[in-house]
Amino acid sequence: MVDDPSSMSDEQLDEWFLSGTSATPLPLVAMQEVLSKLYSSSRSLKADSLADLVQDVLKKRHDVPGALRILELQAYWKAEDPSFRARSRTMLQETYAQAHIGAAFVDSVGFAKNDVTTQECLRRLRVLISLAPGMLCMDKTWGFGVIKHLDAFYKKVAIDFERKHGHELGFEYAAAVLILPDDSHILVMKHRDPAKLQELVKSNPAEVVKIVLRCYGSMNVNQIQEQLMPGIVATANWKSFWDSARKALKSDKLVNFPASRLDPISLLHAEKAFDTHWFAALSAECQIEAILTRTELFLEESDPALLTEQARAVFLDRLMHVIKGAPSGELALAAKGLMLLKTLAIPVDPSIATAFIDRLLSRKGLLNAMAGLQASELEPLLEYLMVQDQARAAALFLAVLTEVSITPLNTLTDFLAEKGMEDQTLEVFRKSMAAATLNIEMLFWLSKRIDIMQSRSIGTVADFLTQCITRLQEPFHGERLKAGKQLRALFERTDWLSPVLSAVLPGERERFVMMMKDAPGWPVLERNAVLARVIGLYPDLHRILLTDDDKADGKSVGRYTSWRTYAERRSRLEKIIKVDLVENAKDLAVARSYGDLSENHAFKAAKERQDILANQRDTLVRELKEVKGTAFEGFASEVAGMGTRIVYSRPDGVTVEKYILGEWDTDENQGIISNKTTLAVAFAGHRAGEDVTVPGENGTEVCRIIDIDRLPPMLIAWARGNTGH
Repeated sequence: MVDDPSSMSDEQLDEWFLSGTSATPLPLVAMQEVLSKLYSSSRSLKADSLADLVQDVLKKRHDVPGALRILELQAYWKAEDPSFRARSRTMLQETYAQAHIGAAFVDSVGFAKNDVTTQECLRRLRVLISLAPGMLCMDKTWGFGVIKHLDAFYKKVAIDFERKHGHELGFEYAAAVLILPDDSHILVMKHRDPAKLQELVKSNPAEVVKIVLRCYGSMNVNQIQEQLMPGIVATANWKSFWDSARKALKSDKLVNFPASRLDPISLLHAEKAFDTHWFAALSAECQIEAILTRTELFLEESDPALLTEQARAVFLDRLMHVIKGAPSGELALAAKGLMLLKTLAIPVDPSIATAFIDRLLSRKGLLNAMAGLQASELEPLLEYLMVQDQARAAALFLAVLTEVSITPLNTLTDFLAEKGMEDQTLEVFRKSMAAATLNIEMLFWLSKRIDIMQSRSIGTVADFLTQCITRLQEPFHGERLKAGKQLRALFERTDWLSPVLSAVLPGERERFVMMMKDAPGWPVLERNAVLARVIGLYPDLHRILLTDDDKADGKSVGRYTSWRTYAERRSRLEKIIKVDLVENAKDLAVARSYGDLSENHAFKAAKERQDILANQRDTLVRELKEVKGTAFEGFASEVAGMGTRIVYSRPDGVTVEKYILGEWDTDENQGIISNKTTLAVAFAGHRAGEDVTVPGENGTEVCRIIDIDRLPPMLIAWARGNTGH
C-alpha cells in the first residue's frame, strides 16, 4: 500500500500500478485508495490515466464488478462530464463482451436517458448484477420478495413477492426501484428465522424498534407502526408492544425520543446525560410541552432523590411556569405540572396549590383536565384529589361519568371500583339505561361488559341494542366520533354479535333486525354488513329483509353480493353523477349555443347521452338499495348456495371446484360464479353426495356433489376487496 501517493512521481506511480495489474486478483482496494488520493490532490489527469490502465486489465478479464468499482470512484469526480457517461457505457458493454444478460443490464440502467445521472446509472447496474435466484429484495409497491429467475431475452426478473408470486418486473424498473437488504434488515430476519424474530418481539420490543430505525432511518410512531403491523407485530398486540417499547426507548441513552408522536424517533451516537448543560437548557426552556417532556424524561431515567438543591430549584421554577402559564382552556397541562412536582417531592406554595385544586374539583375544571390527560396521567390526579377532599372528589367523579370520553370513563370506573364504589358507579349506568339516556361512551363501556350488565341488572340486552342503534345514528365529532366508530365496528364482528344476540329472545332479535333495516343514520355499507352477519347467524331472519316483490315471487334468500363488487358499482354510480353527467351538462350547454335545437344534431346526441346516463344512474341507485354487500362470513354451508364452496365430479371423471358468491360476483380465474348463474341455481339446495343435472358443453349432464363447505379465507378476503369490511 502507498502511504502518500502525492509524493510519488509519475514514473513511480506507473511502476506501482503496472506491478499491481499483473497480480491475480488485482489489489483493487489499494488501487482505489491511491486513485482517490490523486483526485483529491489535483492530479486528476494522472488519476484518469491510471484508472484507464486498470480498466483495460479489468475489461480483458471480464471483471464487471471490478470495472464498476473503478467507474463509481471516477463518477464521484467526473459526474458532470458527458463524455465520461458515454465512455462508462462503452467500457461496461466491452467488459461484458459476449454475455447477453450483461448487455441487457447495461441497456436497462438509464445511460440513454439524460434525466438519469451517471452515478445513478452505475448504482442501478450494481443492483442488477447483484440479482440472483434466491436473493431477497424489496419494492415499495409489492413489498418483500425472493428473486425467482432472470430472463435476458425479455429483460425481466421474476420475483415471488409475499402478495404475488412470480410477478415480473422489467430490468429497467427493477434497477430503479428494487432494494437489496442485508442480513440485518428486519424483513430478512422475518424471512429467514420468523420464530426468532417473534421471540424478540415478545422479549425486547425496544430492540425491534431500533432495528427498524437502523433499517429505515429516523421515523415517527405512525411510520414505525406501518412497518411492523401486522406482518411482524399483530394488530391486537400493538398497544402492549408499543407501551413496552416506548418505556425502554425513552430510558435508552442512545435514543432521542420526542414529545410528539408526529416527530421522528432517532438513534444517537453518544449517550444522553443529565448534567449541568442539561439543566441549563431546561432552565432556559419556555415552551410548556417541552418542559413537561424533559421532566418526564428525567423521571424515567434518573432518581429524584439524587437531585441537588440547585437542580430542584430549576424544576420548581419551570414547573411553576407550567402551572401558572397554562392556558385556562388547557387545565391538563397545569395538572401535569402539579403531579410532576409531587413525584419529584418538591413542595408547592400552599396558596397556589389550594386555588388550583379548587379549580380541579369543579365539574368544568375536571372535565377540562380529563380531556387532555392519558389514562396513566389521570389516575395519579384522581388519587391526589381524593386525598385532598375525599367526599367532594367522589361525588364529582360519579357526577361526570355521563359526560366524559371513553378513556377517562374507563379510568374513572376502574378507580371508583378500587375505592369500593362499584355499586354507586353501576347505579349511574342503571339510571341512564332506564331513562334511555346512555351516551355513546357509556354504551361502548357496556358493550365490553355484557355479563356485568346482565348479572348486576343494569338493563336488558334488548334495551342495550335499541339504545345502540338509536345513538349510532346521531352525528359525532372528536373523541365521541372515535367511540362511535369502535362501537359500530363491534356490530360487524361475529364473535361479539353472536353471544349478544343469543342473550335476547327471538322476538327481540326480529325487532333488532327491523330497526337496523330502517336505520337511515347508519352508513349503508356498514348497515348491510351488520345485517349480513345477523342473517349468517340466524338465517330464518332473512324473511324480514324481503321486499314485497320477493315475497310475491316466493323467494327464500335475500339479495347479496360481495363488498368488492358492491363497491365497484357504487364507484360506477359516483362517476356517472360526479363526472359523466357534469360533462354531459357542459356538452348540452355548448350544443344549445349553436341555436335551432330542432336541427341541432349535437344537442340531440348530448340529450340522448343524458337519457342513457340517467337510466344507468337510476338502475344503479335501485340495485344498490336492493342488493346488500357482504363478505359471506357465517353463511350456512349445509347445502349448496350463496357463500359456499362446492366440489363436484363431471361424467368424464373431471373434478371441478367452484365458489358460489353473490349476484354481481364472477371471476373465472378463481372459480367464482354468481348465485344467479344457471349452474349455481341448479346446485342450490342440494347436499354432498347428491346427483344434480347441470348445464354442460353439449346440453345437460349429471354431476355428483363431492363436498360443500364455507368459503376459505382467501375468498372472504376477495369478497372484502379494499373496502375495509
